[in-house]
Amino acid sequence: MITEKLLLAQAKLDSVEVKEEENYGCAGSADSQLCSSGRFGTACLSKCYGKSIARIKREYREDIKNQLLVQHVRQQHEENFRLTRREVEDFFATYKDSLPAVP
Repeated sequence: MITEKLLLAQAKLDSVEVKEEENYGCAGSADSQLCSSGRFGTACLSKCYGKSIARIKREYREDIKNQLLVQHVRQQHEENFRLTRREVEDFFATYKDSLPAVP
C-alpha cells in the first residue's frame, strides 16, 4: 500500500496522465464484471453499498484512475530495467548464504 502511494505521488510529480477513455473503459468493464458475474446484480450492488449505481461508479473511477497512474509509472521504470544472466548469477553467488533453501 505504501509503494502504491509512493508511485502515485511520483506519477503526479512526473505529470503522468491517464486518458479519460482509458479510465472510462476500465471502469466500465469493472462495472460490467461486478454486475454480470452472477453473484451481484445492479439492484443487489446498490443495496449492499447503500448508494445508487451512478454514485458507486463515480466514486471508484478515481481509484481506477490512480491504479492506472501507478501502472504507467511502473511500466516506465521497467522499460529501463534490464538484468543479465551474469548479474543474477553474481547476486546469487554473493548472497547464497543468506538466501533461504527452497526444495
